[in-house]
Amino acid sequence: MLNNHLTDEEVQQYVLDKESAEARINVHVQQCEACKARVETYRLLFSALGQQPEPAFNFNLSDLVLAQLPSPKTRLSRDTIFVYLLILGTVVLTAAAAYIFRKDLLGLVPDLTPFLGYLIIPSVVIVLAFLCIDMYKNFQKKMNALDFN
Repeated sequence: MLNNHLTDEEVQQYVLDKESAEARINVHVQQCEACKARVETYRLLFSALGQQPEPAFNFNLSDLVLAQLPSPKTRLSRDTIFVYLLILGTVVLTAAAAYIFRKDLLGLVPDLTPFLGYLIIPSVVIVLAFLCIDMYKNFQKKMNALDFN
């Protein structure tokens, strides 16, 4: 009689696929009465599980879940309305200025090119710096919210 019995995983592997089981498992099952009984128990269990009918719902689960979810709010907040009004005002003022000064703008383009370069490049660098700082602060907030300690 052997002292070391098979684990549940080894017994289940033996029951499910006897041919691919290790030789030591086959030998042990042949020699050990306790493991033979466990093998038979698992065979009965697996055959009973195979005879069970497939579970089926007689209702639509997704409809039940969707009915319990809160409906999204479609109302615009004051912040988004303010941003849209600000954008609209900027576009209207720019279009009005372009219409009023349309004759003079073509004459100013050659003189404004270096000046626009001096305005645009620092503006882009400053905006990018603020965006990077804001992104880093948001990252730090999220990391602190996770609280890995």
